[in-house]
Amino acid sequence: MTDGSNLSGYPTHAQMARAFRELANDLDKVDEEGFLASVRPYAVLTNWSLITEDAVCLVGDVEGHPDLEDGRVTTAQVFYCNLDAGLARTYFGWFRFEGPPAAAAAR
Repeated sequence: MTDGSNLSGYPTHAQMARAFRELANDLDKVDEEGFLASVRPYAVLTNWSLITEDAVCLVGDVEGHPDLEDGRVTTAQVFYCNLDAGLARTYFGWFRFEGPPAAAAAR
């Protein structure tokens, strides 16, 4: 059995720890005045929905993500979602969503 740190395409333990520290720092700040206005999202999602599979994720049409081509995506697990601010924090970073949520696809 492998520990996952040496599988191609997976983050190392150090990278995962750093990502969780950044996530925890963001979650500590979400209620601070002005914090959400200062967030610089990775990308914008339109035609979006929250879905639940093994975890709560966002699915939508992404624009402007630094690592993904524009088009339909399913995000990593959502840890924070503020519909009024139009922001969600996933394991990897922030997303801004625009417009109302789309009807969830039948599964």
